[in-house]
Amino acid sequence: MGTDEINLAVLIALNILIIPLTWFILRIVIKPKTVQKPDITDEHSSLVINEEEKDETNTKNIRYIHEGESAGEYSKKWTSTYDLVFLILMVCFLIILSILTSIYIPSFWTEWKFWLKQIFAFIFIMFVVFCGGLLCRHYCQIDEHGYIITNRSSHFKVNYTKKIQHLAVHVIPLVISTHKSDHSILYNLISLTWSYYTVLLTNLILIKPLRERSTFLMTQFNSIDRPEDRPHTLMWVTLCNNVPTYAVTIFFRWLFNIYGFDMNAVFIFTLVNTVGDGLAEPVGIYFGKHRYKTRGCFNRTRYERSFEGSACVFISAVFFTSIFSFTFRSYLQIWITLLILPISMTVAEATSPHTCDSAFIHGVGGLIIFFVLLFV
Repeated sequence: MGTDEINLAVLIALNILIIPLTWFILRIVIKPKTVQKPDITDEHSSLVINEEEKDETNTKNIRYIHEGESAGEYSKKWTSTYDLVFLILMVCFLIILSILTSIYIPSFWTEWKFWLKQIFAFIFIMFVVFCGGLLCRHYCQIDEHGYIITNRSSHFKVNYTKKIQHLAVHVIPLVISTHKSDHSILYNLISLTWSYYTVLLTNLILIKPLRERSTFLMTQFNSIDRPEDRPHTLMWVTLCNNVPTYAVTIFFRWLFNIYGFDMNAVFIFTLVNTVGDGLAEPVGIYFGKHRYKTRGCFNRTRYERSFEGSACVFISAVFFTSIFSFTFRSYLQIWITLLILPISMTVAEATSPHTCDSAFIHGVGGLIIFFVLLFV
């Protein structure tokens, strides 16, 4: 048996054993202790307390927002909220992107197959989000305006359907964007940017004046509207999450392109973020026995999470690095990536700033893969 065959066999064995090995470590080697209901917690169980507010002289100002509890209402006129800002930004973005396309790649307007893919992606994402909204409406009550009503004890949470949308809006643009080796870097980047714009359009149609006049649109909004994010759901989803993450992804697609690396490597950290981080929350809530406290970056908010939830990111990093092993030039690069990437992205998930975690996790994963491809 040659060296490549041995490496492949070990890689396959690692992916087969990683889940039972993780279970063995977290259930047999490190036996879970009896866990009481945490008093300082977060995303894996979703109560947030700011340390600056946790002052004995200021306890009356502490506000506890648990998973499922509403943090506000959509009572303001939409023209005085982020919805109007979002609409203006999208119009400006459309004008700028159209001008750049007309100047640098005018032939792009005649790429009918690409635009057909955009229409398909728009419809597919709407369908996925709509199905998530139907689940929310099936398990939860709605108020007179169509918004989901949940509380801390609700068995079903919007958080779960939002993770499905999270996967779709980050993976589909990478799949449908045109990337051809015989085209310029600018061509490929404009293609990806238009794909991301298509995704943002699925968010734009959910602004207040539209969704409150359409049950179809409100059902979609139900799928992403976590009560604890209200009344800023669209801002968290777009301005604080999707847009920064898209910018990071575009940057690494450009960087990998100019260095001649396989740009499919972008899928590794994208899928680790969407699948691994997406599974971390429900797994942590239902199976988390080993709790740990951590502090988000750039703030003093304390979080309590679980090793079981974070293990989803670790396992996903191992799995997707193996799936996309063809993007590396040698098994040495693969093994070094497997040595560094899983633990690094797990730590990034544990310490990432609230609402901007996707861009942070993407950045950490992208940098590690880039440096491995560059120096190893």
